[in-house]
Amino acid sequence: MVKIPVDLKREDLNIKILDVITEAPRVAPIGTADVVVAGGWGVGSIDNWRLIEELARSMGAAVGATRPPVDEKWASEDQLIGQSGKTVRPRLYIGIAISGAMQHLVGVQDSKVLVAINRDPNAPIFKIADFGIVADFREFVPTLVEQITKLRSTKDTS
Repeated sequence: MVKIPVDLKREDLNIKILDVITEAPRVAPIGTADVVVAGGWGVGSIDNWRLIEELARSMGAAVGATRPPVDEKWASEDQLIGQSGKTVRPRLYIGIAISGAMQHLVGVQDSKVLVAINRDPNAPIFKIADFGIVADFREFVPTLVEQITKLRSTKDTS
């Protein structure tokens, strides 16, 4: 340990809050959202997490997460779904790269339609999914976003 002398005066340490700006959420919180797109540990990195957010944004959906993405700081604690997080009951839940641990499944089991996207065909989440897509989300999600964006732009111009 090395001590470094610092010459600070008390007035140098004063902090003054000039303004507080809050932004209203663009979508409903995950607990009340009609559509939830959630990602799990299989997403693998913060860069890949952006695909989860991009899909959610294209659908006007809330973003949810399992415990590992929250622990890794890819998602916030208020996005945690499951036994130690929130329970969701959306009309549509899309779980991406989520294996389907019981702790998470208890939080999504009341979804009207549950879609699972996972490259492991034996992932437990497929047992409760209404629709299962066996694919690498890094290849599948960009195509899905493109198609959703195309459909929305066609709908907006008609």
